[in-house]
Amino acid sequence: MAALIDRFIGHHNYSLDAKGRVSIPADFREVLSERYDDKLVLMKHYDRCLVAYPVDEWNKLDAALAELAKTNPQVIKFKRMYYSSAKVCELDAQGRVLVPPALKEYAGLGREVALVGMGERIELWDPETYLRENAEADSAAIRDAVAAIGF
Repeated sequence: MAALIDRFIGHHNYSLDAKGRVSIPADFREVLSERYDDKLVLMKHYDRCLVAYPVDEWNKLDAALAELAKTNPQVIKFKRMYYSSAKVCELDAQGRVLVPPALKEYAGLGREVALVGMGERIELWDPETYLRENAEADSAAIRDAVAAIGF
């Protein structure tokens, strides 16, 4: 079955199993199988969530990072977090991915995980943190910022 949209979109809540695995939603798996492969690069994000990139998308981001100033202290810190936390994870036969304990701890993931489609990547959030960080109160500021760039 062909995916209607070839990007990761939508929001899903799933449970982590006892081994720390989370199911990747069927519509996300469709995008992976049609555009990419069954591997994701899972890593920390500065918003205290995790991001999962298909390897091809991670390679694009990696190339862009290589072009950043190598002497800027903030760039160095970002690259350190980015590279040191990155882990290639393969989906198992049931469409699950193992979330390494250190990444699970960083994002504060408990039993429940919110998986959020973000176009070329998937974010994994603690559901309460996701709601707090993406509160409706921010809507006006977001609307103004997006309007300022002409969208």
